[in-house]
Amino acid sequence: MNTDSFWLAQGTGPSPVLPASLAGRLSAWRAMDDSAWRVYAHGEPPSVAGLQWRALTLLLDVPGAAPTDIASHHFVVETGVADQNLEEFTAWYNTEHAPGLARVPGTIRARRFALPGSPTRFLACYDLRELTAFERPEWLAVRGSPWSDRVRPMFQGPIRTMHRAIPLSKA
Repeated sequence: MNTDSFWLAQGTGPSPVLPASLAGRLSAWRAMDDSAWRVYAHGEPPSVAGLQWRALTLLLDVPGAAPTDIASHHFVVETGVADQNLEEFTAWYNTEHAPGLARVPGTIRARRFALPGSPTRFLACYDLRELTAFERPEWLAVRGSPWSDRVRPMFQGPIRTMHRAIPLSKA
């Protein structure tokens, strides 16, 4: 079993039914507007009816200010970037943006992934103890830095979605 691999299944409609026996192997999220759901697997993805897994490539994993807490919310930014902007985009994400957001009280973890074969080439994920972390002055300061203001226009087709945790079933 490859425990270093990461996988994503996503869709619309009713959330998938995930057995509690998969706790610790999966995390499941529903968009706050109920438009979609996503499930992540760390290690080999289990066979679950209705889930089609896509491999993710982990680019960055930064423990947050609250690394042992349980996430109630999951903020996702999917975006593309032109090849000529890739070096600055990557430097910004890896040295300022993701580490800065990870340091915000209530942030559990910040991760970046590549999405092979997707027009939104990158996926940034932030696990939050509570939704209020997203509104803290520290979070807003990182998002509003001069470097952020310079890099954000480089985003191609960004999709930003806040999710809430989907509990695993007891069955």
